[in-house]
Amino acid sequence: GEYPRRLAEAKKMPKDIAEEIEKLAGLRNILVHRYLKVRREMLYDAAKNTVNEIINRFMEWVKEIDP
Repeated sequence: GEYPRRLAEAKKMPKDIAEEIEKLAGLRNILVHRYLKVRREMLYDAAKNTVNEIINRFMEWVKEIDP
C-alpha cells in the first residue's frame, strides 16, 4: 500500500488506481496474517473483482497518456 499512495501523491499514478492496489494489499494481509477464516469463494471474488478494476482503469490511464 505505501508505494501506490506515494505515486498518487506525486501525480505519477491516478489516485483511483492507487486505491485499488491498496485493496489488493489489504487482501494480501488477510491471507498472510490469517485475520479471518477466508472462504475460497470470497477470496476468488474479491481478487477477481479488484484485479479486473485495476486492469480496466490502468488501460484507460494508458490511453490517456498515449491515445
